[in-house]
Amino acid sequence: MIDRETDIANVAADRPPLAADEQLRRTLGGLLASAVPQFYSLVPLEKQRLHDLLGNSIGARGSELQHALMAGAAPFSLGIATWLPVSQLRSAQQVSTVTLMRQIDRAEMGEFRRAVAAYGEGVEPIDAEGTYCSRITVAAEARGQGIGRALLHRLHSDGGHADVWLHVSADNDRAIAVYRKAGFKFASETAYRSRAMVRRGSIV
Repeated sequence: MIDRETDIANVAADRPPLAADEQLRRTLGGLLASAVPQFYSLVPLEKQRLHDLLGNSIGARGSELQHALMAGAAPFSLGIATWLPVSQLRSAQQVSTVTLMRQIDRAEMGEFRRAVAAYGEGVEPIDAEGTYCSRITVAAEARGQGIGRALLHRLHSDGGHADVWLHVSADNDRAIAVYRKAGFKFASETAYRSRAMVRRGSIV
């Protein structure tokens, strides 16, 4: 088990330790992509280019990655979580999607737009207050050590102890079990492909 306070830090691409470490940014970008594979598989970019783009977007104002927490000490990362207020989610998703679109060839843009629209129809909307965990993932070699739980604990603290919301793929039984163990419950019984879960009150 890692120490919740000393081994988790706020990070951004333009600040140390990420600013001077291209490989660490790329590694974190890869972790972020692995957190929502169904979405990022729609992006017509070469994998390393996508990872670089995501890594360089960590901490970008107005985006889904505007607040980021890294578990582990540079140059290594054990996991990452990103968050924002739920009230900013819709605009942040638009900013993040536009950032991706700027890197996509015009010939592939129409198909990408259609794919994103179809993906969005399967995501359960959240109409509430609180903190939204936009990405959370732990490196494969570090799983089972309480790192995800520690990231959620710190995210909850940094978010002002508000309710914490997130989305999970309806068929991702492993992730659902982890979130349930951390106190999350499904927000509704609707059959979205990407379902909303919420943890009310403090995370311990």
